[in-house]
Amino acid sequence: MAGNPQVALSFEIAAGVAGILEQSFTPSAGKVVVDTIIDEAAKTFAQKTKIPLPIVFEAVERYVKPNAEIARSRIDNLTR
Repeated sequence: MAGNPQVALSFEIAAGVAGILEQSFTPSAGKVVVDTIIDEAAKTFAQKTKIPLPIVFEAVERYVKPNAEIARSRIDNLTR
């Protein structure tokens, strides 16, 4: 994916649509807040390090976001 920007863009669009659908069936303020913070941090990291954004996002999706479930759950518990 990292070598093909068109594929990366398609993936990001599909991920965005999937996220919207997921929120419509199972709303989660924690997921929105935490994932938005992580995505913005990833964009900043990519800009500062000059690592291509698709590579950074791939690593974030595989390694960072799966470990953020506790934060998501705590925010969801506060909003219920």
